[in-house]
Amino acid sequence: MRGISMPENTKFPAGVADAEGLLSLKLEYVILTLLLHYGGAYEDSFLEWYSAVKLAVPQLSDPQRLRDAFQRLSKQGIIELSRPASGSHSGKHRDSRDFFRDHPFIAALTSEGLFHWVAIRVSIKQHAAEMGAAEPVGG
Repeated sequence: MRGISMPENTKFPAGVADAEGLLSLKLEYVILTLLLHYGGAYEDSFLEWYSAVKLAVPQLSDPQRLRDAFQRLSKQGIIELSRPASGSHSGKHRDSRDFFRDHPFIAALTSEGLFHWVAIRVSIKQHAAEMGAAEPVGG
C-alpha cells in the first residue's frame, strides 16, 4: 500500500506560516474539495469557479492567484484541465489566460489528486492547531 507523504509546499515552519503560501494551500484545498464533491470532475467557466472559491476563501482578491493554483495543480499532475471541444491543457502554455477566458473548462481529479487533497487537509489542520484557531477552510 502506498503511504501518503506531505508535499514540500504544505509544510509550515514551527509556529510561522507565510500568508501567501497558506493562501495557495487553501486555494488548492478548495479546488480539490469541489472536485471531490462533484464526483472528481467539474465543468464551469472561470468566473463561476472564482465566485465559488471566493465564498470559501474570502481573502482571495486576485483572479490570477486562482489561475496560478489551477496551473500548479495541473503541472503537478494533481488535476487535468481540458475543454470539451479541444482536449487536454497541460498547464504549460505561455498564455494560460486564454485557456481560462470566456468558455467553460473541465477540471478533473487524477489519482494523485486524492493523496494531495489529504496532505493539504492535514497540513491546514496542523497549521490551525499551531495558531490556536479553528480550521480556516470548510470542514
